[in-house]
Amino acid sequence: MIILFIRMNNITENLIRRELQPVLEAELERPVISTLIGPRQVGKTTLIARIAAGLRNRGVSDRSLIHLNFDDLELRSRLSLRPGALRNELEIRLGIPLNSLEDRIYLFLDEAQKAPELFDEIKLLFDRHRETIKIVITGSSSLQIRDRMAESLAGRIRYHYLYGLTLKEAIGHYGFWREDGGLMALFLRGNLTERRAAQVQAEVWENRASIENLRRRLLVFGALPAVFLEESEEERWFMLRDYAATYIEKDIRLLGKVGDLDLFHRLYQTLLLQSGNLLNVSNLASDLGMSRNTVNSYLGILEQTQVLDRLRPWAKKSKTRLLKAPKIYFFDSGLINHACRRTGYRALKTSGSLGAITEGMFLFNTLSLSRNMSIPPEITFWRDYRGREIDFVIEGDQVVGIELTAENQLRKKRLETIKYLRANSQIKRFLIVGNFPALEKIPGAGDSWKIPSWLMF
Repeated sequence: MIILFIRMNNITENLIRRELQPVLEAELERPVISTLIGPRQVGKTTLIARIAAGLRNRGVSDRSLIHLNFDDLELRSRLSLRPGALRNELEIRLGIPLNSLEDRIYLFLDEAQKAPELFDEIKLLFDRHRETIKIVITGSSSLQIRDRMAESLAGRIRYHYLYGLTLKEAIGHYGFWREDGGLMALFLRGNLTERRAAQVQAEVWENRASIENLRRRLLVFGALPAVFLEESEEERWFMLRDYAATYIEKDIRLLGKVGDLDLFHRLYQTLLLQSGNLLNVSNLASDLGMSRNTVNSYLGILEQTQVLDRLRPWAKKSKTRLLKAPKIYFFDSGLINHACRRTGYRALKTSGSLGAITEGMFLFNTLSLSRNMSIPPEITFWRDYRGREIDFVIEGDQVVGIELTAENQLRKKRLETIKYLRANSQIKRFLIVGNFPALEKIPGAGDSWKIPSWLMF
């Protein structure tokens, strides 16, 4: 079955515009296979539908926009058995041989990891028709895609990563910010200055309460677009309840690399409750009755399917002993809160987990931008055996420490850690993001700032 992008404008116009959209649109005429990877239900199919709608607005005909969705079992089975039939189906749709193409066509292959037998055929299509066929691939498992593409498509492919909604995307949807650059993008690209930060603050100042409410909604219900846009809170929880079963029963079962799905599900649930904590593989293996090798294998699958990130410690030379264990973060706070039965911001705040949830949201907001940069910064954390820590160390053109807090003042202990690191490490600049009323410079800490949580988008 070939699905065409027909009259998508009305379907997509009310959906949230993703920051990755202009990046992919700019790449449509480049001779590379554009590959979009992200967890289930983060909006990959919707994003390529918006891109197709944009192409139609530029005058590209419906016939030149072809979408194959390999969630469709009949399509997947038929083309997996006869990969060469992909070419035949395209020629039937176009009504002409591919060798006769004059105008460019756009082929969107959705959830392509489910039909890995096609990758050799995709390679042939690209090699023979790169000037007339633009190929865009989406997938929720970088494990399968990278394994097969390393063999078939090396040097022909460019990866992009899509996660849940960022705070900037959410506030842009409601009209509170329309420009390309927010503080996060300015910071990651090394362009965050005192003047520019003050300008951004002034431009959104009157909407700061509304932005804070959106930030709290993301913290509680997570960043899956369909969940975020759902008006009924009860329906949001139903959607989150169904996510784990769908992920394990569809993505993980199809992946075929998990020997025991029940054990995998137990590990998944355990790690959900430990998001934001240090990872101890030995303790996990002992508690769950699994071998260390099995735990490590399943952790790798969770990472490769984009639902978990292992944040490693900053490993530069230091005068003090540093912790070496990584921290783990799940990509969506709504899934964590559902598992913990935290149904509102007040419950989250009193649970003692607000800090870890806030860190996770910040991390994946940062990854949404950084992993799609040509030279991504390195993101780590710092903690020593004396209990001093910085939530994130981001190393690009400069090394910057990021500390998140729910408080409205800078505590003495945190200020002492900043001063220690400025004197004893390469980290000279710090951004403290918290419940502050307004942007404010930190006295005695160089070019370091206190930033309101609602402004860090």
